[in-house]
Amino acid sequence: MHHENEVLLTTPREKELLENIRSLPPDLFSAVEQFVDSLGDAGAERGPASRIPAPCPADPFTHIWNNPEDAEYDSV
Repeated sequence: MHHENEVLLTTPREKELLENIRSLPPDLFSAVEQFVDSLGDAGAERGPASRIPAPCPADPFTHIWNNPEDAEYDSV
């Protein structure tokens, strides 16, 4: 049987997060609540498609490493 104020946590990460929040001074609760609300608002504005990461090029540093100025160091 569950009580009205009982919180069911399913993962260790959720438990740790709740413990961290509970350890904060009471005057920071509203700041945490506002922050969490802002995360939800930002996600709703962007929509699910914006949370999909863009594909990364096979070697993102090629354009930095392959340049004429540094060519002499390629043989070192």
